[in-house]
Amino acid sequence: MKTITSIILGVLIISSLLLLGCTEQNPVTDNNVGFEKFDSYDSLVASFKAAQNEGRNNYYGMDIFKGEMMVGATADSANTGVSAPTSTGNDFSETNIQVQGVDEADIVKTDGEYIYSLSNSKLVITKAFPLENSEIVFNKLLDNVSPNEMFVNGDKLLIFGSTQNNYYGNNGIESQSMIRSNCYDCYYGGGKFIAQLYDISDKTNPIMIKELEQEGSYLSSRLIGDTAYFIVNSYPNYQIMYADSKVVSSEDMNSIIPQVSIDGVSSPVAKATEIGFVPDVSPESFMIIYSLNMNDEKINKEVFASRGQNVYASAENIYVASSVYRYEEQPQPLDEKEPITTTAQTTNPVTAVMETIARPIVGIIMPYQIGNTNTVIVKFAIENGNISYVGKGEVNGNILNQFSMDEYKGNFRIATTIENGYGEMGEDRSTNNIYVLNEEMKTVGTLEDLAPNEKIYSTRFMGDKGYVVTFKYVDPLFVIDLSDATNPHVLGKLKIPGYSDYLHPIDETHILGIGRDVNELEDAEKVHSTGAVYYTAIKGIKMAIFDVSDVEHPKETYKVVIGGRGTDSEALNEHKAILFDTEKQLLVFPITISEEAEENNGYIGSNQVFQGAIVYNVSIDSGFSERGRLTHVTNEDELKRGYYYSSGSLIRRSLYINDVLFTISNNSIKANNLNSLEELKVFDLLK
Repeated sequence: MKTITSIILGVLIISSLLLLGCTEQNPVTDNNVGFEKFDSYDSLVASFKAAQNEGRNNYYGMDIFKGEMMVGATADSANTGVSAPTSTGNDFSETNIQVQGVDEADIVKTDGEYIYSLSNSKLVITKAFPLENSEIVFNKLLDNVSPNEMFVNGDKLLIFGSTQNNYYGNNGIESQSMIRSNCYDCYYGGGKFIAQLYDISDKTNPIMIKELEQEGSYLSSRLIGDTAYFIVNSYPNYQIMYADSKVVSSEDMNSIIPQVSIDGVSSPVAKATEIGFVPDVSPESFMIIYSLNMNDEKINKEVFASRGQNVYASAENIYVASSVYRYEEQPQPLDEKEPITTTAQTTNPVTAVMETIARPIVGIIMPYQIGNTNTVIVKFAIENGNISYVGKGEVNGNILNQFSMDEYKGNFRIATTIENGYGEMGEDRSTNNIYVLNEEMKTVGTLEDLAPNEKIYSTRFMGDKGYVVTFKYVDPLFVIDLSDATNPHVLGKLKIPGYSDYLHPIDETHILGIGRDVNELEDAEKVHSTGAVYYTAIKGIKMAIFDVSDVEHPKETYKVVIGGRGTDSEALNEHKAILFDTEKQLLVFPITISEEAEENNGYIGSNQVFQGAIVYNVSIDSGFSERGRLTHVTNEDELKRGYYYSSGSLIRRSLYINDVLFTISNNSIKANNLNSLEELKVFDLLK
């Protein structure tokens, strides 16, 4: 008996110590201290090692930083003027963007006279207006870069891309550019981001005038006035970090700090004492926010030990969001018959052992680890290329994309989904939330547990309202009142078959939705369940017009379904693929259309019947009217073969200049009359 009592007492003592030793976690954090910076290279390395050794994705105890950091200044929000886009006097379309005056990089741009496109690792410049004198004036491979997207601003063109990986041999010699002095007998291979600024005053001979090469990968960018802001994620070189050889300092070419090369001159991107960290966020990588004035070529940057996943930008601020996994210790009655189940594996071996020992002891309470994923949002004020840390906010759940975020009247709004896995019957246990944060990134308004057992599929914030689409078997469109930042609440909702992946404002009271049609009666039990394989209930592309003038009773006024199961469009996950002009009532987007076909074994399959772009008139009074379909597939037999065609003929973007509609693929640019859709000219990009 004494032995049992001793065991119980020991378990209780150890349990208490474990509970006391656990870092207390608040699922929603409003910690807004200044932009803290490392005080030495050693503390920078120690923080990365601690994060890696902790073995917890994006979270670990931050006590290691206490007394070892320097606090940097916090800036006020800035007001940045937005310049008007370059105009030739022609009527032309621009990239479909989220925020007016904040341009987004893309694979195709136009200034109303020339079309600039990236295809097959080439920059192509096409004189498009006037059409009778149109021609390709430049079509060449770019030096040392695989281009991703670009900005055009007057006579300057800025390309973002990647270049070949760099490899270090045992002799410390790198086979590519951006040479580190040596590698202390370690091997390393890492990708590189590259930005190239061109003078395109002579469209037939673009001249590169600045090049920035950074170890890491491109995340996102925005163009405000003449200044481009772009974000790069870069992982430390762990081989160097754990090498026996001593690294001298953060200025050494072989430090774990990523290297940057500007116009051929290489150096670490920053000193350790210039690198900040975000409180309570694991420094698993470096994130660099650059600004580049496309006129005077001035470069600024801010570096901190974190990472970015999604970006939202207004004219005054940039918000970078990333997910963090928070662990909490929870008491667990050990007299239950069911085994302990958690959402994450226990990483503390002592806790695991104690759980095993204590389980047979009735009435003993043991801690066990559970976790949840939160989103950390870091806010930076931007003004004329200057980048200043403002603060950090944290909310429950994950975001879907950049449209899950918005800034309005100084407040930041964000929509998230908390994924709680699936129940015993395969039901989705997710919940959804709306949060409002003030200028200091402190949460002031909360709406939680929206649409239980569903996930957010699209979000659009419009002034005092927010519109959220969730999905399980049908499509609920929620209208959220955000006029009182401290009290976001649901005004009304509409449930209809299908869902919208993208929402676009037509006017203040009408919204265009583009997504998928769903037959809720067909295999409904499989949709979004653990046993789902083919999602046969999900059909073709659905477009709908929602009338939200009566906020308590939103309604679907018009809809159209294109194709059957297997129909797909880049527009579902890339808003820049959509050309929408309210005044012209014009909607154009790429699409691959399939029709359902029953095979011999009774399985319902699909056959492709069209690949190209589809053109619609869209009116809040009369709905949708298809005007025609355009394709770059030249061999008619390809349209009957029933499988995916060559990506070279896949239309990616569309734009108009005056009364000419241009569609762009990797292989060609095609010009059609905007009204009749009569083919006018084809430009071969493969020559």
